[in-house]
Order: sequence, then C-alpha cells, then structure tokens
Amino acid sequence: DAVSSAERIAAGMTPVDGTNGGVKKKILREGVGGIVPEGATVKVQYNGYVVGEAEPFDSTWLRGSKQEIKLGHGLLGFDAGVATMRKSETSQFLLQPDWGFGALGCPPRVPGSATLLFEIELVSFVNAAAAEADEEAFAGSGHGSVRLAQLVDVAMSERRAGNDCFYRGDFGQAMAKYQKGIGLLEKASMKDEAEEKLWREELIKLYLNVAMCCIKKRLGPKAITFCNKVRDLDRSNAKAYYCHGQACRILGEFDKAIRMCLEAAKLKPNSEEVRAELRLINKKKAEMKE
Repeated sequence: DAVSSAERIAAGMTPVDGTNGGVKKKILREGVGGIVPEGATVKVQYNGYVVGEAEPFDSTWLRGSKQEIKLGHGLLGFDAGVATMRKSETSQFLLQPDWGFGALGCPPRVPGSATLLFEIELVSFVNAAAAEADEEAFAGSGHGSVRLAQLVDVAMSERRAGNDCFYRGDFGQAMAKYQKGIGLLEKASMKDEAEEKLWREELIKLYLNVAMCCIKKRLGPKAITFCNKVRDLDRSNAKAYYCHGQACRILGEFDKAIRMCLEAAKLKPNSEEVRAELRLINKKKAEMKE
C-alpha cells in the first residue's frame, strides 16, 4: 500500500533541513557549483508521483517543456527540496502531505492526504534577488561606487531570465528583461580597455536579443534600430546583418534584406541560417511579383 511504499522510499533518503522530516531527499546525480540562493528563479524538469501510483500526475518531460518557478511561489515541499540543489543535479524528494497538497489534495489527479514523490533535475537558476539588490544599490549610489563587473553580472542575470522567457515564447517579457540589462549598462562608465571589452560584449548580446524579440513580434523598425546599435560597437558582427536582413524582409524591403544577408554571408560563409534566410527572402520577393 501507499504507506509501506513511502516507508521503503524514505529508507534511502535524508531529511531536508528545516522541514522536520516532512521532506526527504536522495541525490541521483551530483550537481555543480553553489546551492540555489533564496528567492532564485529556477528552471527544472520533473516527474511528480502520488506514492503507490506508477504513472506521474505531472511531468515536464511528458509535456516536452521545462518549468520555470520562482522559489517561494510553488508547492511548499517542492520549493524546500529545490532550495537544496545545485545546477545539473538530479534528486528525488519525498513529501509528506502537509508539504504537498495537504488534506484536500488536488482533484482529480492527487487525492487528499497524499504522500508525493518528485524526481527533479535542476537545469539552471537565476539569482533574481541578488540581481534586484545590486540594481537598487546601483540606482541609489551613483555610477562610480559600483564596479562595472557587478553591473555586468546583474545585466547577465537579466539576459538569462530573458532567455528563459524567450524560449517559452514570451517575447514581450523577454524584451523587458533584456532592456532592463541594457538600461544598466548604457549608464555605466569604464575605467580601462578591459572593462570596455567586458561592457561591449555583454551589451552586444543584449542588443541582439532585443532585435530577435522584435523580429518575433514583427517590429521591423525597432529590430533595425538595435541591429544598428550592435554595428556601432562591432562592424563585423554577422548576426547583426542577418537580423537586419530578417527585419527588412518583414517590412517588404527585399533588396535591402538581400544586401544585409549577403554581408552576413561574407562574415560567416558557412552559416546555414543565413542561406535559409536568403532563400526565404527570394521566395517572398518572387511571390510579390506574381
């Protein structure tokens, strides 16, 4: 029965600190780096089972998409377990009912007072709380008192959070994250060439990501603006020419789109995505003539 199954599973586990035995853990694959910080936003894969049942009641693997969760906003025992993990770790967690869905359960898939078993892989996390704190410190202290490396770290956190939104198809939210990072870096000052290189590399990534969001949202003129910003920093950036070409195609400016993609092809002659874009532009141009 479910009780004996739970006892067998728990035998190979250790209690998670702060749960008074309500959550127990078994590491299946060790992770790398530090433990997830408080308030982080995590990206996970998981299977969730009612103990005693063979089929999961929820599974990101079956859905075919990773789940993004801000710690403190999910299931109590799930959050407590993930908070003990490291990047790339896979672990099992046994949740007593009070740390799961409680006496009410989650009908019809989870009965009341069910003990749950989760197998979780921590794909990545963004230290959102630290990023917000650093950003507030920057806003209140003036440019000179915050090192550029700190600003780049915050901007990088915003970019990674934006990437998670982008891969979920939430291009508007992704753009907001990227522009938040851009806003920080565009206000920054550099003291030497090494800092300028660090600043330029991160800003180029953010500009390109905004351009790609604009293309997804069919905002051609805005995409072109950000492609131009990239070329102001790096005249030989193939991705900027490629995205500019995509934006021109969206606007129906096919000759200019071809010129931009040919420039991208000169810089990156083996790029299949550039060749595919050129084929698409020529197809759209031919359709317009018919």
